[in-house]
Amino acid sequence: MKKNTIPCEKIQLFITVFTILLIVSQTVFTYIEGETFCINTGCKIVEESIKTNPLYINLMGLLFFSVYLFLILFFKKFYIHESLLKTYILVGIVTEGLLLSFQIFIAKTFCAYCLIIFSSVFILNMLWGWSQFFKSLLFLLCEISAFYFIGFDRAYITKNTINNGTYAIKSCEKPVKKAYLFFSKNCSHCKQVLEVLEGCTSCEIHFNPVEEITNDIFKNILKTNEYNPEINRTILGLLNIKVIPVLIAEEQEGLTFIKGDKPIIDYLSKACSHFVIPDYSVNQQGEANPFIPEDNGGICTFEKKCEDEKKNNPLTPNLP
Repeated sequence: MKKNTIPCEKIQLFITVFTILLIVSQTVFTYIEGETFCINTGCKIVEESIKTNPLYINLMGLLFFSVYLFLILFFKKFYIHESLLKTYILVGIVTEGLLLSFQIFIAKTFCAYCLIIFSSVFILNMLWGWSQFFKSLLFLLCEISAFYFIGFDRAYITKNTINNGTYAIKSCEKPVKKAYLFFSKNCSHCKQVLEVLEGCTSCEIHFNPVEEITNDIFKNILKTNEYNPEINRTILGLLNIKVIPVLIAEEQEGLTFIKGDKPIIDYLSKACSHFVIPDYSVNQQGEANPFIPEDNGGICTFEKKCEDEKKNNPLTPNLP
């Protein structure tokens, strides 16, 4: 390869311009709508896991690729040495390597938009030859290895992401602990837990629905300014949980996961003081309560919205 020449110059120009247009589109959308355009659910999880405003991140990316485009266009006119471009684009792979490692080990999911940007930087490095390719690959492996051996508190990350999916909070007194209830408005087992929680407990209960709630669950509940039920579905998916209700409680050792209406009610009775379990096995007339299922499962599959359950138990009302 000759000095002061750019290998595959037209391809590099195309990739750089394409990436700039993509970032500009995302930046404009973020500025107008106040949130990023997410190609997949992983994008939303990654966005919620990063404190930095996505708009600033996009602007930094736009600046990076714009400078690289300038260097390519005026490469010969200003006698820019190829080593400057190779070093500059190598810095890009170092930055993208950090973001990729974040997705792998912290967010535990991949952002499609981020992967497109990463691919652009990686390909640009490859086009500079085998030496540049191996350097970029080495940097990536070092960063991924560093993240792997350092390790991160997954419980802390999950806890802070869950807050963005909280629809409402109920706290009757100074709480002794915090718990998150994942539920659906069409699940009769969820209804059992919600009816129990109409009373007061010494736990601060966060309600995280897997679908949008249009009306209040019950009175004396503090609704959050905004929430995203898709985050709750994604969190359960990442945890390989496909049923509801699910209670995630904060413990000193980390997070505790409880599935099913009866186990959740039992946990609340033991973990939350001043909590009395109503006897839902019979109604006020002493008759068997149709809301209590005969099986011991106490769960619904939230992907199907408990349609089979509703058929088997037509007396079960829906939440608002």
